[in-house]
Amino acid sequence: MNFVNHYIFTPPVDLSVNTEIGGVAASINTPQLLATKLAIDVSRITNFSIVGSDIKCKITGSYGIPDNAFINNNSYSYYKDSDYLVTSLGFKCFENSGMGGMADFQNVTSVGVSALDNNALLTHILLKNAASISDSAFSNNKGFLGTLYIPNCLSLGSSSAVNNVFLNLIPAIKIYCHPSLATNNAGNADGDLDYAISKGAIVRYVSNFTAPNQITNLSIGTVYATALQLNFTPPTVSTNAIEFYECYANGIYKNTINGSGGYITGLTANASYSIEVRPVDVFYNKSSSNVVAQSTMATYYTDADANAFISAASLTSSEQESVYKLIVDLKTNSLWNKIQALYPFKGTTAAQHKWNAKNPIDANAAFRLTFTGVAAFSNLGYQLNGSSYADTNLIPSANQNVNSNGMTLVCGTNNPAFSSDTVEIGSFNTASQASLLTAKSNNTNFAKTSRMNGNQVNYLGINDSRGVVTVVKQTSTLTNLFFNGNKVATGNSGGSIPTLPIWIGCLNYIGAQYGNSSQRMQIAIIHEGLSDAEVTTLHSIIDLSESIAGRKTW
Repeated sequence: MNFVNHYIFTPPVDLSVNTEIGGVAASINTPQLLATKLAIDVSRITNFSIVGSDIKCKITGSYGIPDNAFINNNSYSYYKDSDYLVTSLGFKCFENSGMGGMADFQNVTSVGVSALDNNALLTHILLKNAASISDSAFSNNKGFLGTLYIPNCLSLGSSSAVNNVFLNLIPAIKIYCHPSLATNNAGNADGDLDYAISKGAIVRYVSNFTAPNQITNLSIGTVYATALQLNFTPPTVSTNAIEFYECYANGIYKNTINGSGGYITGLTANASYSIEVRPVDVFYNKSSSNVVAQSTMATYYTDADANAFISAASLTSSEQESVYKLIVDLKTNSLWNKIQALYPFKGTTAAQHKWNAKNPIDANAAFRLTFTGVAAFSNLGYQLNGSSYADTNLIPSANQNVNSNGMTLVCGTNNPAFSSDTVEIGSFNTASQASLLTAKSNNTNFAKTSRMNGNQVNYLGINDSRGVVTVVKQTSTLTNLFFNGNKVATGNSGGSIPTLPIWIGCLNYIGAQYGNSSQRMQIAIIHEGLSDAEVTTLHSIIDLSESIAGRKTW
């Protein structure tokens, strides 16, 4: 007997998505509402779903983001266009929208006026095929510290003059652009590009589009609640030098690292992720890596001092772990009790930045900071502007030992000094009653300079102020200076201890501001005269904490 088996085949269900929009599910919770927002027919939207506060779907065909589409929508957080279907950004379409992280629109050819204006959390703007950028397109992005990639753009603004494309740009942004912009202004750089350079931007003229080789052996090292350590072998052969690595979790950009051993940050505790690292070269060409699946740890904050600071500063979950690790490691290495004041500068407001983690009480006697002047407060730290400062309310003569005292600073930027005598932290009564620390001395002769109760100790000729710098007076005559874990200078130091409170951001020069800084402070510590080994340990603890926080720039 012959048996004939009949099989019925049905087409597989298409569950793919190519569009993800963060933070909008409360107001855009149906395909029809999204279609209306994007000015497309609802039939082009399939596989629509809501995941937490985000929406996901598949869109068919190209489209532009309409004028004013997400303007003033502070709940909106990101736009992931995996198939690069977006072809234009309309007038003010993302202005003041809460957009953060990376805006990656490779097939956009035109960018409207103020399209990405005033987004404090935006770090990367990638517009590979944009041929023109309109006036004020990227202005007022005061947290913008990453990358602008416009290698095919031939027109910045409505003319070659200044059109406020980069108005109020934060220094240290890297702009990768077309070589023609270097000479399109009567032989000089485009006016907007020249303005950006004058504000500290680094400009690279893209002349090669060859991507680096791929990473093939990405693996996970130490696992934390909000961060994962990434280990890999850097690509050995690349046409252009690799400059850094971008880290992605579930396809969403998180942060950059300098190499193997760095941390992907900003993750959620007890969550599963697909992790990828992308090598990026000096022209912002990038490749990919193998993808690794990894879950984060559950939150485990049990230290009372860490919890007291976290509570006082009202820190979010992404900020808590780095603080917890900092405080616990200080205790483990017997450094906690040698610190009088610790300012981690966590949170996004002055009310969060003011707390002394050693004693998080809102009082001068607890050395809570008092801020003066206009500064920027963000989860990247306390950004000074050359006239602002913070009073620690800590008087060295009343709280430190004249023969055992010190200060440590963590600087996240390499901003030019406002004067040759810039001071990041200090107090001065007289030449013999002076305790101060500076990240650099001037724009042409960079230095780490310290003075603990008298004579200065200098480390000259270093053209970078990013990282951890410590000065310690260890005996009645010996002062040492450290930079990024290394002792770089030593000298004699006498004098007596200052009787005026220490200020952060400038020198308290007999009650007046002197040598105001433009640095971004990430941590400030006032402590005892630690030993050489203790300072080296302190720098390692800070390095790890700032890596977990995603703020390590050195």
